[in-house]
Amino acid sequence: MTFLVRVWLALTVVLAIVVTILAVLVKLQHEAVYSQLVRQRLSVIAAATAAPFRSVSELGLTVATVRNAQELLNRAWQTDPAISNIVLLDAAGGVILSVPDAAVPFSGRQMARAMEEGSNSQWSLETATALVSGATIPDENDEPAAALAVIYPMNELRTHNHLISSHIRLSALALLAGFSALAYVALRYRLRPAIRSLDDIASHAEDIVEDDSTLAARDFADFRATLAAGTAKYRLATSKLAALIGADPVRAPPAGPQVPTSSRFPIAPWLSRCRGGLRRSLPPWWWGSPYRSVLSPTAASMNPLPSNSTNAQGLLAASPMMLLPARSRRVCRST
Repeated sequence: MTFLVRVWLALTVVLAIVVTILAVLVKLQHEAVYSQLVRQRLSVIAAATAAPFRSVSELGLTVATVRNAQELLNRAWQTDPAISNIVLLDAAGGVILSVPDAAVPFSGRQMARAMEEGSNSQWSLETATALVSGATIPDENDEPAAALAVIYPMNELRTHNHLISSHIRLSALALLAGFSALAYVALRYRLRPAIRSLDDIASHAEDIVEDDSTLAARDFADFRATLAAGTAKYRLATSKLAALIGADPVRAPPAGPQVPTSSRFPIAPWLSRCRGGLRRSLPPWWWGSPYRSVLSPTAASMNPLPSNSTNAQGLLAASPMMLLPARSRRVCRST
């Protein structure tokens, strides 16, 4: 997957998230607005149909005395084929007249509560199956005498919302496809130098992979030759340095903990400095011990002692003062 395709896919995902959020918000907003518009249309139909009945009720007559009540309801029903029912009700919620003759999807208690919450003799309520908008018909004492309700099926509202939702989804997909194609073109135009550089690097890497075995063998041979030459130069330099300082040739120490094989200690100068103090501090039996020959300046300077010896001379080579009493060691340190 190339660099351009990865960037384009990431940008397309971001665009898809944004378009999806906008589509959901548009869908919710449309449902709310359309429902409000339907309520207002039903309210206008209910108010216009209830006007003749309101005139009769204000005169003190009942709404049942209106002769052409059926024709009024039929004419109102024909204004919108989506309306399922128009009902003329009494104050208790009983049906006086209905077009067509169908069951009322709400109770008298629901109607009374909606009339209390309404204003200007207009009220509305919503059930699981219908959206109802009504108008109150007062009597001569301005008390509710009857009501006219216009019933709109909820299935019709849901069908319309589903249709609009499908249109919104198709529009969102079209917008996403258009913006995605536009983004691809823009990215390809703006990233041409970077894409060209990456293609050159990729082609060079492919060439290296094809000749991997030969290149690796040649590099390894050159490395071994360079290492051998460096080792030879190092050995020559250490030999010359050893010859200059009059010592043995310096050899590279082996791996692991190092243990010296021999040591040369200048014991004679040390004995010459503290010889007088040793004569005064050492007991008489000390000078008769075998260590006297070891502590001799001539023997100490002429006979180097190995450091790995397990006898007294080896201990002396490691540290000559270890063979002296504590008092004598303090005398030699003070001198």
